[in-house]
Amino acid sequence: MRSVSYNYIQRLLLLVVFVAAWTYSWAQQVQITDEQGNKINYTIGADTAVVSSVSFANSENGESEIVIADEVTYNSVVYPVKAIGSQAFYNKTQLGKVTIGSNVKYINPYAFSNCSYLKEVNMRGSVEHIRDYAFNACSEMQSIDLTGVKSIAPYALSSPAL
Repeated sequence: MRSVSYNYIQRLLLLVVFVAAWTYSWAQQVQITDEQGNKINYTIGADTAVVSSVSFANSENGESEIVIADEVTYNSVVYPVKAIGSQAFYNKTQLGKVTIGSNVKYINPYAFSNCSYLKEVNMRGSVEHIRDYAFNACSEMQSIDLTGVKSIAPYALSSPAL
């Protein structure tokens, strides 16, 4: 049995940390303000964008409407918006309606969880995968278009109204 030196393990660990830090530092944040004054934050990766968070101009429960962009431009490069990140809209009670961009394929865990006044979701037939608890506790949900969805994770739509 061959022994591995402490120095080798230390260098390997340093390499892993460096690669992780470099990958993290490459991701950029872009904030876009929509026509209603809502600020949508996108994380730009190697070739795609992900909705990471939002802040609303209107503070009234269920009165805000958001349209997730099909793509965002950063440094003159166009990135398709492929996902809504985990907890991107978590506990945003201002949200009443969301229209999801035509390039979005994934709605990640807890993306719209606790959006208790969310009534309508229009996915434009683009979303293929809805992850765990994505729409958990959306108690006012009245309409969600699931056309084109290939997989719905356990409890993804665990709301009393659905």
